[in-house]
Amino acid sequence: METVFGLPTHMYAVHAPIVLLPIAAIATVVLAVVPRWRRLVGSWMVGAIALVAVLVFVARRSGEALDDAFDGAVDVSRHADLANATFILTLLWLVTFVALALVGRFDAPLAAGYLLSGLTAAMAVLALVWLVRTGHEGTEVVWKATTEDLFG
Repeated sequence: METVFGLPTHMYAVHAPIVLLPIAAIATVVLAVVPRWRRLVGSWMVGAIALVAVLVFVARRSGEALDDAFDGAVDVSRHADLANATFILTLLWLVTFVALALVGRFDAPLAAGYLLSGLTAAMAVLALVWLVRTGHEGTEVVWKATTEDLFG
């Protein structure tokens, strides 16, 4: 298990997606609604969502390393499943945003733009919801184990 300042890497790695994913999700919803702004910052947003996907991946991998280090002493399978789903949803969000940004650069049918806007915003919101669920489940696992150790 790798550590940072004496604590497991996972404790630090989870904070970047917790902060940045909601910001990127809100920005995605705004850009889905305002095509003019999307044309101005769409490529930056692709980079931001890609960064969020990398950060979710790092958090997920560091969590797997932490679980391996504790040799499965605590059942984190539901938390791990939610983390995998969060990562997949973030990748799907990235793909839909890339498609949305490309539609804006070409003379695509208006219906395609509307459909991709809605789908991209939905993917951003789903990734955010799954991130919250993942974090909540992880926190519950840690605190239940901690309180059982402390209070029996």
